[in-house]
Amino acid sequence: MLKQLNVRNFALIQEAVLNFDDEYTVITGETGSGKSILLNALHLLLGERADYKVIGNNGEKAVVEATFQINEGEFSHFFSQNDIDSEQETIVRREITRQGKSRAFINDIPVQLNILKEFTEQLVSIHSQYNTLDLKRKDFQLQTLDLLADTRPLQVEFSTLYERSKIVYRAIQAEQEQLDQLEKDRDYNDFQLKELEELGLEKNNFSNLEEQLVRFENAAEIQQLTGGIISGLGNEGALIDQLQSLKSLASKLGRIDKDNQAVEQRIQSVIIELKDIETELSETAGKSEESNEQHQQLLTELLDKYNRVLLKHKCTDEHELKELYSQLQQTASNTDDVRNTIAQLEQEFTSLKAQLDTIAGKLHEQRIKAVGPIEEKIQDSLAELKLPDTRLSFKLEQQEKFNSYGNSSLSLLFSANKGIAPVEIEKAASGGELSRVMLALQQLISEKTQLPTIFFDEIDTGVSGDVAQKIGNLLKQMGTTMQLFAISHLPQVAAKAKHHFKVEKAAIGDTVQTVIRPLSYEQRIEEIARLMSGETINEAAISNAKALMI
Repeated sequence: MLKQLNVRNFALIQEAVLNFDDEYTVITGETGSGKSILLNALHLLLGERADYKVIGNNGEKAVVEATFQINEGEFSHFFSQNDIDSEQETIVRREITRQGKSRAFINDIPVQLNILKEFTEQLVSIHSQYNTLDLKRKDFQLQTLDLLADTRPLQVEFSTLYERSKIVYRAIQAEQEQLDQLEKDRDYNDFQLKELEELGLEKNNFSNLEEQLVRFENAAEIQQLTGGIISGLGNEGALIDQLQSLKSLASKLGRIDKDNQAVEQRIQSVIIELKDIETELSETAGKSEESNEQHQQLLTELLDKYNRVLLKHKCTDEHELKELYSQLQQTASNTDDVRNTIAQLEQEFTSLKAQLDTIAGKLHEQRIKAVGPIEEKIQDSLAELKLPDTRLSFKLEQQEKFNSYGNSSLSLLFSANKGIAPVEIEKAASGGELSRVMLALQQLISEKTQLPTIFFDEIDTGVSGDVAQKIGNLLKQMGTTMQLFAISHLPQVAAKAKHHFKVEKAAIGDTVQTVIRPLSYEQRIEEIARLMSGETINEAAISNAKALMI
């Protein structure tokens, strides 16, 4: 519910603070007094593009601020999603400056204009004789039918599944594209895997193999060098024999000089170490003798291939090749994973499609059954609004293709008079007729669900007498279940309101300003009398005004 509207420096309104109540409120005023200014201010809060010419002369910016009493639970997801503080009394503000800047706020949190629009469109709806385009929108027509047919819950269930099916379908497409790419690369990946497998990365240590090949390639020189060292160590009169002689001398020295007893042992340690060297070199010389050309050739070929693969993949060592091998194996595994994912998604999509087929059929069937009674109710409402020969009918056809509303194709057919073939409402109907059709539909919808605050802007234009009386009664009835505003020139419409505001121009100082003020009961009588008889108000007009207000 709209509790308060604060307008500052907007067109001819210097400042207006308006407090509103529930039920039906009427706004009256002479032509040109500024009633449209109020609606233009509201349109700013609904996220419409700003006209910076409306900024008044009392400052560099115009401000429109509204306080709404809302159901916090209903908007909890919106507040959470947009990181806005949730308040039962929520304040929405729009500011525009002469520099062409526009800012929007919800509970003092700056928000983008589309966020403001998303929020306020759920709180306020404005209808005028020249703004009934909703009636011509197919989605609005289906929404209206579902509300009146009590099929809205089933439609919401369908819409949820339909959105899920679109997500699943897009996921299948994405996974299939990935699979196609993997399949495209598969032959090359398989070749690379085979190439790496032939290297035997798990069983071969290529650093050791390179050392082994170096030994093979230098076997003769190794044989010559080891032979020379062995000869120098172990032949008669060589180094070890000399050390043995030195050891005997050290033994005698130790017996004579206890301070040098350790010399013998130290020489013995050197002898042992040299004998170990002699033994190891003898083994190395033996291995060199055993090397064969065939094994050396195989080793050369393997290392050549290893080095080519390193260069090809720009790797520095076998560790990086092993990582590459693991990645290629994972890619092969991914192909199977993607296939499994596609199979699961396709299974889910098939299940969703079956559910959608079932619900769409049920939804269409329930709509068909509900159309007749709905058309009768609309006809009764139109007759009350003095359009007895006007016909509004719902033509439903089932189609193969789904949308968020099922697979029902709806045409809202309109005929203004007897004998005139009905046509789609978007191709016919005058502004005044559409206004009353919209009013009739809104009245029926208000019986089914809680509507947002509604502003009717002069929807009674072009009617008078009994029709005006009927519109006034209908607005009063609708006001019992919702907050409703109507801008009107007709006394019959104004008289049925519970609350009344008057818009008028006033000379304040050396400026003319638009002033909006609430009317007391006595002031209402006078205003309704003025609407009936003009500026000259007599006792008969006062009496008739009182009678209308009953």
